[in-house]
Amino acid sequence: MFSTSNFIHAQELFFAANHDKNGNPIVSQTIWEMKPWGVTIDIVYNNGESNFNFDNLYLYIDKLGGDDFVPFDSKALTVNKRTNWISYLYEFKEEGTYNVLLRSSDQRILAEKELTIKIAERFVSSEFSHFNFYYRDLKMYFCDWVINEKPVNVREEISLYKDRGKVVVYLKQKNPLMTDTLIVDVWRQNENSNDFDEFIQTKRFGLEPQWPDAFFKYRFRKPGEYKIAVYSDNSKLMHEKRLKVVK
Repeated sequence: MFSTSNFIHAQELFFAANHDKNGNPIVSQTIWEMKPWGVTIDIVYNNGESNFNFDNLYLYIDKLGGDDFVPFDSKALTVNKRTNWISYLYEFKEEGTYNVLLRSSDQRILAEKELTIKIAERFVSSEFSHFNFYYRDLKMYFCDWVINEKPVNVREEISLYKDRGKVVVYLKQKNPLMTDTLIVDVWRQNENSNDFDEFIQTKRFGLEPQWPDAFFKYRFRKPGEYKIAVYSDNSKLMHEKRLKVVK
């Protein structure tokens, strides 16, 4: 992909679960397993013994397609010149082999490393491993209520005290939902983790398959970052979304 002759030695790139206050990676590895909806990885870069002497850092992510890596995504990051490390949370939603490269603002290559993302074994043989593209335009809203097919007071955060932990989850698309049951999995993000690996519960809600929209109520019991994943009656992923719950 790029010539390695411009590498600055002593710098290191890590794919981690998290990092400590000094930028040291926690659980660093180059092969990560993902759930059907993806995995969040803490991309940590250590600049060696020297603090940064430039303002920006550029993250390039290429994905292996056939025999070659092709451009997949890129990000511009602002660095803190008083430190020698930086981290960036990136959510991978597709399995595959990736090449991650960092450049300084003057286009010097700082670090480069390959990363492999694969579906966790427990999902490989199940129908959960494939997203149903029939629902690619489906929208999910967290709100207080639904009136005339419109969500009222759309939320990204709810309170256990003010809202009593209650929220309405509203699903809507142009075409019929084509399922008589919504299978809802609720996951919570553990401390010192970027992934949603604490399973809370599964709930099921009935509906008419010809409906283009539906909503259900849910109550959270403790604060934290949550992910709600909704599946059809044949266990195809319809949509998933995050919600923050505060005290």
